[in-house]
Amino acid sequence: MRKDHDDSPSGKWSALIGKKVSTGRASSKLTQGELADKMGISRVAISAIETGRFGISLTRLLELAIVLGREPSTLLPTLAELKGCETEDAAQVINRYYGDANAQKTTDQGGTGG
Repeated sequence: MRKDHDDSPSGKWSALIGKKVSTGRASSKLTQGELADKMGISRVAISAIETGRFGISLTRLLELAIVLGREPSTLLPTLAELKGCETEDAAQVINRYYGDANAQKTTDQGGTGG
């Protein structure tokens, strides 16, 4: 049986980004075909990005932001949305990043770093 979505953390993150792209496109009053033409890619590719079936590179995300006239950050999930993915892998990535940042902050402030 074919799966319609990817349950991995990156698949869930792609789906979150896709929803933001879809919302941005709709706000800009563009069809998928019109956005695809402006981007120089196929409508099928836009659909795959919007549904999270296709991950998007940072370069392509920045191009989308320019075409849509939006800040790139509006096309990215918030930290709360990432945490809401409820995957152990996602939580580990987030905790590792913020845990390391918090440990460095404590050390920099004269905490129990050694």
